[in-house]
Amino acid sequence: MSTICRINRNASPLDRVIDDLFNEPFFLSTPARFVASGAEHGILALDFTEDDTGYTVRADVPGFTKDQVEVSAHDGALTIRAVREEQREEKNEHYHRRERRSMNLGRSVALPGDVVEDRTTAELKDGVLTVRLMKSPKSTPRKIAVN
Repeated sequence: MSTICRINRNASPLDRVIDDLFNEPFFLSTPARFVASGAEHGILALDFTEDDTGYTVRADVPGFTKDQVEVSAHDGALTIRAVREEQREEKNEHYHRRERRSMNLGRSVALPGDVVEDRTTAELKDGVLTVRLMKSPKSTPRKIAVN
C-alpha cells in the first residue's frame, strides 16, 4: 500500500520518527486515521477478485447508505466514492468529544481488462459494497485449437 504524506523539511529527527511510526500499517488500519479537523478523508479498503466471467470488488463502507455511495466504471478504471455530510441538530448539548462529522472515502483502481460497463452492478448490504463487473468478450481469453 502506498501512502502519500507531506514532508516537513524543518521537522526534527524525532518528529520524522514519530510520523513514520504513525504511517505504519497498524496505525493506518485504525479509524483514527479518519479523524481530522473538519471533514474526515480516507482511503477505501477493498478486495478485488477475478473469475472467468468478470471481476468482483468488495469494499467496506459502514454507516453509509446507498444514496451516499457512488460507483463508476470508465476508461479502464473503477471509482468508488462514499460521502456523508455532517448533520447538525440545534440542541442545547455541550460536546466533550465530537468525531462523527462529515466523512469522505474514495478509491480508484485500474481494471486489468476491458469490461462491459452497461452490465456493471453494485449492491450495498450490511456495510459492504459489492461491485460486479463483467469482462468484455474481447478481453475474455478463448482456447484456440492447435492443428
